[in-house]
Amino acid sequence: MSGVLRSDGLWLPVWFIIAPAAAYIASWTGWFATSYGYDRSGAALNFGHPTSTLAAWLQYNQSMLNFGLGLHSFSPYASNPLGWLVLQRPTAFFSACVPKKTCGGLGSTEQEVLAIGTPLIWWAGCLALLVCLAWWLTRRDWRPGAVLLGVAAGWLPWIWFYWHDHRTEFYFYSVAFDPFLVIAITLCLGLILGPARASPRRRVTGAAVTGAYLLAVLLNFAYLYPILAGQVIPYSSWFSRMWFSSWI
Repeated sequence: MSGVLRSDGLWLPVWFIIAPAAAYIASWTGWFATSYGYDRSGAALNFGHPTSTLAAWLQYNQSMLNFGLGLHSFSPYASNPLGWLVLQRPTAFFSACVPKKTCGGLGSTEQEVLAIGTPLIWWAGCLALLVCLAWWLTRRDWRPGAVLLGVAAGWLPWIWFYWHDHRTEFYFYSVAFDPFLVIAITLCLGLILGPARASPRRRVTGAAVTGAYLLAVLLNFAYLYPILAGQVIPYSSWFSRMWFSSWI
């Protein structure tokens, strides 16, 4: 640790403070450059003072923070963050059964937009995180350690808010650490493929297992696509995609 601080200590504020702040501010370029962004007109409330745009932006950020920390409204789709990794309670953005009077009966249809990840990615991600944890503990390899850090940064704060503040939370918040699950799976697929110096038989077997998994992921996504895109499908087809009662 002392060696890291001596060699890289001067750059730590740049990497972890200045660069993230610059990236965040840059993401607001469209809001600053236009007059029709949400609450953008708040800048005019201060008689057009040059600092009013900055004040409106700061107030906007403060209101987002207050909402993020203080949401306690009831929702049937609220979920415990401990269940996000296993898709315990996805969020329905839209749902309509036609005709309503015979919903579930012969000839009825269902249309839904369900915010849910591809199960074979998320469930494999759970296993991949355990492998990465063991990998990091035994080998001290920075790659699985970085993946675990990314997941922890995007997931653990929500667990704290849920337990400590009883904050209403939803599964789609997990999108913040979803990329790190994919990276974890990629690292594990690399282990399955084996090193370049491995025997041809070992590499072929690893490639076959990896290819079979990726194909299964594509088929799994295609099967769920109708309930991701709001397609109108027979009620029986919709119900067959509700693998657990908590998905309804």
